[in-house]
Amino acid sequence: MLRIDIAEPVLRWAINRTQTPIENLKNTQDFKLVEEWLSGTTRPTLRQAEKLAKKAGIPFGYLLLAEPVNDLPDMVDFRTVDSKRISELSPELEDVIHLCQARLNWYIDFAREVGETSPALSGQYRITDNSMQVAQSILNEIDWYPGKRESGRKRVLTLSDDIEKLGILVMRSSVVGNDNSRKLSMEEFRGFTLMEDHFSLIFINGADYKVGQLFSLAHEFGHVLLGAPGLSGGRNEHREIERWCNQFAAELLLPECEIITKWREIGDVEAMIEWGYQNYGVSADTVAWKLVDTNLLSRDRAVEFLRALPRMPSTETTGGNFYNNTCSRLGHRFTETVTGALVDGLISQQEASRQLGISKTQTLNELVRRIHEVDYQGVA
Repeated sequence: MLRIDIAEPVLRWAINRTQTPIENLKNTQDFKLVEEWLSGTTRPTLRQAEKLAKKAGIPFGYLLLAEPVNDLPDMVDFRTVDSKRISELSPELEDVIHLCQARLNWYIDFAREVGETSPALSGQYRITDNSMQVAQSILNEIDWYPGKRESGRKRVLTLSDDIEKLGILVMRSSVVGNDNSRKLSMEEFRGFTLMEDHFSLIFINGADYKVGQLFSLAHEFGHVLLGAPGLSGGRNEHREIERWCNQFAAELLLPECEIITKWREIGDVEAMIEWGYQNYGVSADTVAWKLVDTNLLSRDRAVEFLRALPRMPSTETTGGNFYNNTCSRLGHRFTETVTGALVDGLISQQEASRQLGISKTQTLNELVRRIHEVDYQGVA
């Protein structure tokens, strides 16, 4: 019986990627000897190694290497719950990052071919710049109006569109690609940003509730404005950057002058939170910390109040119109660029299908028709 030698660090890494406790793994037929594999008293068979690779979501060849593979892009920023740093990534998050990196690379190459320059605002600010002043400056650059009465979903879409008009890709999904069985965890991450050569892609975890998605979008936009150099520092700089992006996002979504005026009118935290949600679509956290930052509420009182609040559930669903979902998951800018290149004959149908994750010709043709309002038939 053929057995496979797997280096102990690689074996432990692969087992961790399964996201299944060893106690649970060893109760299954394929992995009942997992503890003996780790101790070196026996080795997995070829079939068992293949099963491990599949469960870990990695190519089988990765198990034959001397060290675990780390092929994630260097320049990636994550927004997590409570701004915690990520040490280990789930297979789902890794795969989403790879998909987004491939799409960003394609977009950059295509933009260069057609003579499109990188977004002008990317990397134009530093953490030494006043975040609130930057937010006010950005409000003059985009169509976003913080106080517009819209549903939570509409607010996210509106701000996404405004950011995309600046040349920044925005994607949002609660699953890996189009696979509804591979769901993303809000507890792991709320959003991330990829940056390369002043081009950027913001990804928002659609499993988050809408006020969370809105804040993540504004927060990651702040990272884009700071640019890649703002992500290269150590632990302390990470905290400074997160604080800067949080303050920028809060000001972009709920201007300080508005909250000061309203506080003078009602002067009640609970009423302020309801007002912030109804009129600006922001969370209780955003309102409370804006009150703290403007010296209208003590930090201890804010912490006490927020701890007593129940967490809102996610409202994201994986149903609905496939074509609308495609534009939401991939962003209008990327989807329109790929389908437009297809219509103009600049890329093949196979390339368009690969970038959009659409295998059926009829489905791709219908997406093109809906976006560009042309009777595109493509290749049958």
